[in-house]
Amino acid sequence: MKNYRLTFFGACLCFFLQALVINIYPFFFTAFNNLYGISLQKLTYLTFIIFAVQFSIDAFGYKLADKLGYRKSLFLCNACIFLGFTTICILIKIINPFIAIIISIIFSSFGGGIIETISSPMVEALPFENKSAKMSLLHSFYCWGHLFTILFSTLLRLIIPTEKWYFCLLIWAILPIINTLVFIKAPIKELQSTEELCSSKSLFKQKTYIFMLIAILFAGAIEQGLAQWISYFAENTLKMDKTKGDLSATCIFALCMALSRTFYGVKGGKLNLGKALIISSLCAFAGLICIALEIKWLSVAGIVLAGLAIGILWPGILSFTTSSGVNGGTKMYSFFALAGDAGCLLGPMLIGFIASASGFKVGISVNSLSGLFIAMLVLLAIKNSMKNKKIH
Repeated sequence: MKNYRLTFFGACLCFFLQALVINIYPFFFTAFNNLYGISLQKLTYLTFIIFAVQFSIDAFGYKLADKLGYRKSLFLCNACIFLGFTTICILIKIINPFIAIIISIIFSSFGGGIIETISSPMVEALPFENKSAKMSLLHSFYCWGHLFTILFSTLLRLIIPTEKWYFCLLIWAILPIINTLVFIKAPIKELQSTEELCSSKSLFKQKTYIFMLIAILFAGAIEQGLAQWISYFAENTLKMDKTKGDLSATCIFALCMALSRTFYGVKGGKLNLGKALIISSLCAFAGLICIALEIKWLSVAGIVLAGLAIGILWPGILSFTTSSGVNGGTKMYSFFALAGDAGCLLGPMLIGFIASASGFKVGISVNSLSGLFIAMLVLLAIKNSMKNKKIH
């Protein structure tokens, strides 16, 4: 029997890379503003582009995976991330900095979109027991990636002058090279072709899947709405300096998400997933309300609560769906990625635009409502699953 531990390690590194792609650019938002005069509204557009590119990849990613296979798709995504992180060093000196940053984002986000589409189904196809726990452990590496992106980039920022910020990306470009080497050797087991397994029409006839598809949209909105703006919020609203803001806000949030997902990855088999999702979504709502009050100690407490709660949502929704009997192969995960990235795109945009008009307090308060919507959708999904069991 093949040893798939290297494959699982490579998939975890993929999620680490995706976190790097999504969070490294917002880390430099203040630098972009100070060095190049990029306004708050334009910074919002950068966040939009990160997720718009991934969103577009999600729309046809399952077709790419079915045509190229997982291995070639992984080589492609690593190449795109490498190009995005390296070309910025040249482009930033010869063209408009804002355009150079956009080009870098497009390359790396294209790779991140492929990662999101194929990593989860690739792990789902591996012959592991308790796959829901493995899935959560896999997704925990997004959070660990987010955390180490901030910590290591903060360390690099102490060594590298602010005006040379792009050298940080050049150093991070080592990771896609390592990941490529991993998948040259790692054995890969693919899910059954999505066209053979389930048509889109039959997939969307399943109410549980529809409820969870909408739920993951709100999960993406509440997670990335906070993740993308928390550093800027700490610096400009809570009046923390850059280092303190990143360490006490961004890193705490990422660490709490990582710990909750890792805990679920280890103990997930013993949890009632439906109840865990409802409690987590309500705690996420409460956490964001605490943050919005703009009292330092209460905001930090809210960040801890929100991080622990939000960490369960995305992998929990995926696991709840598969455990409810929904099975749509790579296509199902691609649509989940599509809906999740729609939320990841809309959440930060919503906060950014509302903050420009009415302040971050209002923006974060509005985004907190996502937690309530997730709780309602999970309740509807549980009710529908119980109804289906009675029928059968």
